[in-house]
Amino acid sequence: MHKTWQYLVNPFLNATRSSFTLAQTINNYHYIALKGKLDDPYFKAMYEVYLPLHDTYEDLFTKWKAKQQSQTGQTDSVVKLLDDLSDKYDDWELEIRRFHKKESSEYKALLGSGKGVFTKGTQVSRIAAVKALAENLKDREPLKTAKEDIDNFILKLTAAHENKDSAKKDTGNHSDELENARIAICIQQYIHLGMLIAKFASNPESIENYFDTAHIRNLDNGSKDDEDDSEGGNPPAQ
Repeated sequence: MHKTWQYLVNPFLNATRSSFTLAQTINNYHYIALKGKLDDPYFKAMYEVYLPLHDTYEDLFTKWKAKQQSQTGQTDSVVKLLDDLSDKYDDWELEIRRFHKKESSEYKALLGSGKGVFTKGTQVSRIAAVKALAENLKDREPLKTAKEDIDNFILKLTAAHENKDSAKKDTGNHSDELENARIAICIQQYIHLGMLIAKFASNPESIENYFDTAHIRNLDNGSKDDEDDSEGGNPPAQ
């Protein structure tokens, strides 16, 4: 099988493929390195091309991280409400038994499936179980208090679940934009690599001053964006 020549493979794309955080790290490194050479027209021209790409990525990355945090908060809200559902069920079940014996057909019509449908299964199925109970309590005047409490709980649970889904969708939209911006900075860094090879052909070691090679070399980093807290360093003094 034909193997692509290594110099025709963009190392910046490869290194950051699984991590927006790592992409931001190498983005800042390259930006700072170029900014430190603005007195040289060669580097100034590179900087002016790279600046808008850097700024776009940094802005989208910040918004994406904020959306991630928002999504986590919304998910926590749903989880907390569902954790409360076990105690809520006990309260409702106790109220229902005040009017219907456990062996009665009325009780079985309301809670015949048992507590498990409220405390186990997917979030959607557990929410559906609460809504079904509320529906079955319609027009049962003696259980009006329980019905009102269940309705209030449903409102909180539904709102939290919808907010979670909305936050998840927003994060996905931002990640698509961020991926396009990641590709843009990686392509431009690859272009700059070629330009610096031309400039430092007799002294290629100097090129390392302009790229975060410590991270770029680690192509099999396996980092994930929700776990990667790596901080980018600064370019060495030149």
